[in-house]
Amino acid sequence: MRTALLALLLSLGTITASAQSLPDFGSIRLNVKEDYDDKANEAALTAATHLLSTPLDDANRRAALSYVIRWMTGSPHYSFSLDAKAMRFTKSNDDLLGLYMAGMARFALENKDKAADAKAVNIGGLQHVANYAANPANGVKLNSELKKLIKANQAGKLAEYLGG
Repeated sequence: MRTALLALLLSLGTITASAQSLPDFGSIRLNVKEDYDDKANEAALTAATHLLSTPLDDANRRAALSYVIRWMTGSPHYSFSLDAKAMRFTKSNDDLLGLYMAGMARFALENKDKAADAKAVNIGGLQHVANYAANPANGVKLNSELKKLIKANQAGKLAEYLGG
């Protein structure tokens, strides 16, 4: 009983700490080219990481996703395009579309040397979606396409699967 209570308190502390570490996304200006500085990029990475590491019912998802979308659409340093093949996994599911966008943003920010390669960014984004959806704790309802995506990702054949 003590161990379970300690584990619960530690997990609540972790959740609270991660929620407190999120910036106030609404106060970050993204109006002109100069606004897209290291601070804005770090906030985008924080938002994307938050989206990809919290369940779908997390209260901070809306603010984080809104920031990721604002950053992606305005960044003069990064360019993103939604791949038609990727859309088959996210169609009619706004949560998955948001995860795909967060995955692309995170991949680009963590792999600056590959950020200009649209195919690499797309695959990286879908890899994040597959990893997220494979975790039952995140609450993603799996359809047949998503199950295939997860299987290909787990087999290390995501690029081949997407090419076909």
